Amino acid sequence: DESLDKKLSTTTCVFLQNVDSANIVKCKFSNSRLCLASCGCNILIVEGCQFMESSVGLHIPQTSCIYDLKVNDSTFESCFDGILCEGIAEKIVISNSVFVDVLNS
Repeated sequence: DESLDKKLSTTTCVFLQNVDSANIVKCKFSNSRLCLASCGCNILIVEGCQFMESSVGLHIPQTSCIYDLKVNDSTFESCFDGILCEGIAEKIVISNSVFVDVLNS
């Protein structure tokens, strides 16, 4: 459906900007361009989340710096990019997570 394709090409579920610390726990994101985007977040913890049928599951933009990114017990399914970190990251830990039908991760 063309209207659905147009909608998905512009949507962002959650955009965090200039947040010191964020915990995203047991959330489900689907059918969007960006599920979770973080710009200027020092500490980001993602735990028990599902990212489905979207362009990008978790995005750290090129102009962003993150000190600590932890992804635990999460699922990335049918995404173009599971985790896309284009910015500067001091530490990234990905554990017990599953990537299914993901083009890039």
